[in-house]
Amino acid sequence: MQKGVALLQVLILSTVLSIVLLSMNFQTREHLKLATAVNNYVDSGLLLHSVEAQVTFELLTTEWMALTQHKSTNEHNGRWNFHGKDFTVSGVSVNIQDTSGLLNFSSPDIRLMELLTDGSARGATMSAVIADWQDEDNKTRINGAEQDQYPAAIQVRNSTIQFMEELQLMHGMTPQLYHKLVPLMSFFTRGINVNQQPDVLWRLDYPAVVAETLIKLRDDGKLTSSLMERVSGSSISEFSRFGVGPVFRMRFTVSGSDVKLSRELTMLFSPYQPTPVELYEFRTRNPMVEPLDDGF
Repeated sequence: MQKGVALLQVLILSTVLSIVLLSMNFQTREHLKLATAVNNYVDSGLLLHSVEAQVTFELLTTEWMALTQHKSTNEHNGRWNFHGKDFTVSGVSVNIQDTSGLLNFSSPDIRLMELLTDGSARGATMSAVIADWQDEDNKTRINGAEQDQYPAAIQVRNSTIQFMEELQLMHGMTPQLYHKLVPLMSFFTRGINVNQQPDVLWRLDYPAVVAETLIKLRDDGKLTSSLMERVSGSSISEFSRFGVGPVFRMRFTVSGSDVKLSRELTMLFSPYQPTPVELYEFRTRNPMVEPLDDGF
């Protein structure tokens, strides 16, 4: 009888020890997973900052047009560019958009706004709404909107727009239109660099054959001001210049090992001035049209 009790006690003790060991093993594996995730996150963050510093250094020390001849470190990702096409630097996806190739957020081109809204009058309406949002009076423009057309919870700014996200609050704006417009607009346009406009604006602005020819020449690094004038039939001038900079919207994205980090900055580069770099915007978010995480 005593032997039976002793055997039962041994079995119970063995079971308890097995459960404890299994629990310890599970916790160890979970801790290891957590440590690996933290390590991957830190490594990705360091890589992101490293490439950001590398790209910033290049923009400060290399002639900008010459950078467009630099090959991406991933041959399948083309070369450096300033019109918003992704390329790779040391395993990080880089996207640089010369803001002078975008629509002026404060006073967007009505014709292009109409084209972006499929040729409808909605483009002119949104231009009027944006203007009413910013002007100091309460007089409603034709097709515009002032405070009396908004709910009490939304206050018309009646001064210069401060954040892109304000567009979501404006009368008549839809999520679909917002997502379409925001990547093509900027507060920091400083004139127009016609050669740095995104493909989508060229496809709106020129006949299909002309747009595709220009895109191919630019992607191949062969587009010059004279070629652009000849192909497009438009003149290059001080108002619509063939150039680069000085303000760039840059997005850096690293992904892998279950980690995805992204930083977006808008910076003014003045390499020969006492203040060579000025930070205009900074966001730690992924697509440009997601809600704002970090502001200025």
